[in-house]
Amino acid sequence: MGIRLFECLSEIKGKLPHLQDLQLRIWGTQKSKLDFFEDAPRLVAVNYSGAVSLVPGLPWGTLRSFTYNGGDKDLGAVFALMSRCAPTTVFQLRRLDLSRQSDALDIAPTTASTASLILSIGVPSSPERASDILGEILDSLTLPALCYLRLRPTFDARPLHWPTPAFLAFLTRSACTTSLTFLELDAVISLDALVRCLSTLPALKTLFLADPRSTHSPNLTDALFRCLALVPDGDQASFLVPRLGCLRCTTRMRFKEAIFLAFVRSRAEVRRHGRTRPFEVEVSWFGGAQRGFGAGTRTALMEMVREGEVVLAITPYTAAPV
Repeated sequence: MGIRLFECLSEIKGKLPHLQDLQLRIWGTQKSKLDFFEDAPRLVAVNYSGAVSLVPGLPWGTLRSFTYNGGDKDLGAVFALMSRCAPTTVFQLRRLDLSRQSDALDIAPTTASTASLILSIGVPSSPERASDILGEILDSLTLPALCYLRLRPTFDARPLHWPTPAFLAFLTRSACTTSLTFLELDAVISLDALVRCLSTLPALKTLFLADPRSTHSPNLTDALFRCLALVPDGDQASFLVPRLGCLRCTTRMRFKEAIFLAFVRSRAEVRRHGRTRPFEVEVSWFGGAQRGFGAGTRTALMEMVREGEVVLAITPYTAAPV
């Protein structure tokens, strides 16, 4: 709604005892303080579209999620909203369109106690610039309490290109290598860079990997699954992401099923001996892939499910807006 109409709602201040979910789209020029949602005691989720300068006053300390849609030129101000949120608030920036951004981003540094961050970004076609943009965003953030991180391209957008040095510097600066337990990585990245990044995350429990939706080399390969496999009698702490309990992947199925199956068995075996929860596997394959898993692989996986060693979900990939 226009800012003028929005300002006419000032009489509702203090009269929203049951409001829990708020979706706002505001445009115009602000002339008065927009503070009439601050006294909504049950408000826990806000989905906002509009200029960052028009974000109304909210009960920031009690929000469970705050979603900002679109892209404001002042990304520093957008990220600064994180510092208003409680650590338990899921902060999501959706459909950030930087596809025409040719110059370096000028983002003011932000330090926040945010534990959960979700970013979906549209980037330029140049791989170098695409990597630089994501790196510039990471360079602006320090998040020492981060536990949950999702970085993905916008729906039907060009692939992200992973800025390994910037990501590693972000982890070091934030000192969150032992707190980060969930990572979604949907980007073009080399095997060496991926292994290097994962080797710094010993506390990681859930890993969501996707093959690029393009002609780029896949991320989910025989070599990766060999790196992720565990040896039951080995020193578990010396393996890559030793605490991994869930792998979610969206794939073009460019790996050998026998190698994938050996990886799953190794993880399930170690968790069974440690008497921890079953290993979770979620696999979605792109429509362009020739097939899902063959009958032999499905049979072996279902046997592990029956034995209580694995929780399994296998489906064709269905894209959803992000």
